[in-house]
Amino acid sequence: MPSSSTYAVFLATAIVLLLVPGPAVLYVVTRSIEMGRSGGLASVAGITTGTVAYVVLATAGLSSLVLASTAAFDAVKYVGAAYLFVLGVRRLLGRGLEPPDEEAAPRTRRRAYTQGVVVNLTNPKTIVFVFAFLPQFVDPNAQHAWIQVLALGLSFALLGFLSDSMWALAAGTVAERLRGSVAIARVQRGMPMNFPANAATTGLNPAVSDPTLTQWFNTCTLLANGATRGCLSGQQPAWTIRQPFTLQQWSSRVSSVRIPPIRNLDMSVMKHNYIHERFDLIFRADFINATNTPQFFSGPITDVNNGNFGRISGAMDQSNLPRFIQLSLKVRF
Repeated sequence: MPSSSTYAVFLATAIVLLLVPGPAVLYVVTRSIEMGRSGGLASVAGITTGTVAYVVLATAGLSSLVLASTAAFDAVKYVGAAYLFVLGVRRLLGRGLEPPDEEAAPRTRRRAYTQGVVVNLTNPKTIVFVFAFLPQFVDPNAQHAWIQVLALGLSFALLGFLSDSMWALAAGTVAERLRGSVAIARVQRGMPMNFPANAATTGLNPAVSDPTLTQWFNTCTLLANGATRGCLSGQQPAWTIRQPFTLQQWSSRVSSVRIPPIRNLDMSVMKHNYIHERFDLIFRADFINATNTPQFFSGPITDVNNGNFGRISGAMDQSNLPRFIQLSLKVRF
């Protein structure tokens, strides 16, 4: 067995190396996004199986090499160190992170596991990395060097399994939260209102702090005879009626008074269930105007001579429907 100090350095170095995402991590994240956490963990198990297979080969190969020639073992050790140096430089330069070849997305966890094994066994970097990394911490003069290689290799495989599992759980959790769940929220502040030419402000701000459907703004109007109309208790006249054939005969915009805002939330939620390799179910729920919020697109009446001046009549667009829920189930095979 390696010494405790050597083993501690090995674990620290392995953790640092595993923190850098590589092709295996890209594969695991891809499968986790496509199949969820279970598919990602199945892929991790396959990749770990491939790593353990290489560890077994490395144990037999390095042990035989130690028994045959210490000089040959040192040669492998130095070549491995050089490879790790080159690999580190390529990573710093943004190279050497090529993703694995694209394959058809697996539809079952068994296929995800099998492809994980194949990805690791067919990746030449994996065996070179195992043979380059492990010799740096093996004492060729100690008895039973193969035990050192096996212990270090299995420790590396276990750390890789834990690291890849964290990626799988994180990517799968995020994907399951976001997969098929779409929410479109539309919030639009009301635009400033235009008033016809016969409405003129008295200089008082017509906006109110708590607009209602019956009085969206201060409708208190001063008539030509000095009387008032449309006034609530305590309100001062904010409007006068402009007589025809005066100098200003065009509409005016009052920026403090705005049409009702638009608040709408549409949602779609979809759950994809893989039943078999060639059979799956897709459940989808659509919510139109999920909060059942009324939208008064028409705005209040702005004609000061109209008896309903400042009132929202309740007329709505065709698009302003009450809450609508649609459920669907698709069988794909």
